[in-house]
Amino acid sequence: MRAILIATVLFVSASGSIWGQAPPATPSQLGYFRYVLTTLANPMYDQQFVAKEADLIIASWALNEGEAAAFRSAVQKMHVVLEDVRKERTVIVSRRSVLTSTDRAEIDALSGRVEDGVTLLANQILNSVRPEIAARLRRAGEIVANATKIGVN
Repeated sequence: MRAILIATVLFVSASGSIWGQAPPATPSQLGYFRYVLTTLANPMYDQQFVAKEADLIIASWALNEGEAAAFRSAVQKMHVVLEDVRKERTVIVSRRSVLTSTDRAEIDALSGRVEDGVTLLANQILNSVRPEIAARLRRAGEIVANATKIGVN
């Protein structure tokens, strides 16, 4: 039930936009947002570290106050998704000493929920920032994806 609630909140949040509906993030761009969101939303990280990193990203992206609030909201929503997935995975793994194919399918479905969250929240961010900022964020995703393709570390 909580998963449905979270998915609904993510969907509603992602559908709102200050600047109009931007095109959805491409797979390359999603890779960049996946890194940013899952890093900052990681439940295992110290919250002071996360706050400082978020501040650095907000400054480097040149976000205004409203955009920064939308970004922080997206990170918080991703945190809830990751925490729920972690808890559910722990329950699945703790049920038995050897995972069944059903258990593995449930774990795969949890990974899908993370990807759905990244997609919705990345698009929420892109729709919540000025068009020129969205273009820079998209470009950053393309640069990272291209560097990964050619093996630049």
